[in-house]
Amino acid sequence: MRHPRPRSLPAILSAFLIPACAWAQAVSFTPPVSIPVTVVFEVAIDLAADGASVMGAEIAATFDPAIVRLDGITAGDWFTDAGQPYYFHDYTTPGTGVIHFAAALLGSGRVADGTLAVCHFTARMAGVSPLTFTDVDVRDGDNHDLGAAHSTGDQIIIQTAIPIDGRAWGDVKALWR
Repeated sequence: MRHPRPRSLPAILSAFLIPACAWAQAVSFTPPVSIPVTVVFEVAIDLAADGASVMGAEIAATFDPAIVRLDGITAGDWFTDAGQPYYFHDYTTPGTGVIHFAAALLGSGRVADGTLAVCHFTARMAGVSPLTFTDVDVRDGDNHDLGAAHSTGDQIIIQTAIPIDGRAWGDVKALWR
């Protein structure tokens, strides 16, 4: 009869410790596909900390400035609700198709998910504007890069408005018959 071979203690411990160290932080746009119902709308940039202590982030992303105009970026609830001072700086140059901000807590790190920033947009014309992360740098309290992932395929869809006249509304209703 064959007996199972005993496993070594270091092998057993490493099997449990390796997954605990492999954090999966991620930064994403919310909603990932935004179809605004008004000319002025907001898109959030969210952080999924996944158990890591995060101190700050620097984020850069692009969009199509012919479709939407970025009116400004404000700190999200991840910073404002932290209960400690924070630094938030918008590096965006008006009129470009780039979102760029850097922010950090000025105390200790925070283990929480939340909104890092809120991007305030104005629709310019009908079309699709891809939202593409070009730099995602999420840091811990020792200024180590946490290697956060980011979402892909995010976009803003601006639809043409349906004219508010009886004949056009009747044409729209006829499509559903």
